[in-house]
Amino acid sequence: MEWAAVIRDIVGGLLIAGALAAWVPNSFWQGLFFSKEGLAAQVWGPIVGPIVSMASFVCSIGNVPLAAVLWNGGISFGGVISFIFADLLILPILNIYRKYTD
Repeated sequence: MEWAAVIRDIVGGLLIAGALAAWVPNSFWQGLFFSKEGLAAQVWGPIVGPIVSMASFVCSIGNVPLAAVLWNGGISFGGVISFIFADLLILPILNIYRKYTD
């Protein structure tokens, strides 16, 4: 059953990433991430990356295709890394951690 859960998360991530890639224009992502601003993009990407990750949480595997969409949209490398690692900050996962540490 673990494979079924992983496949479900990968398919969900691919569907969400595909929908965002198809329906959200790159100009939106470039404006959100200040991709043409140089230093501002390098500072802003790691700040807004986790916010986007928390808003679109699928799972840690499902976030990888969405990170590729954001990379194509203009987020900085630091923004992509912070986006991927931000899935550890999602409230249901924090509740699971709390449950096992008590």
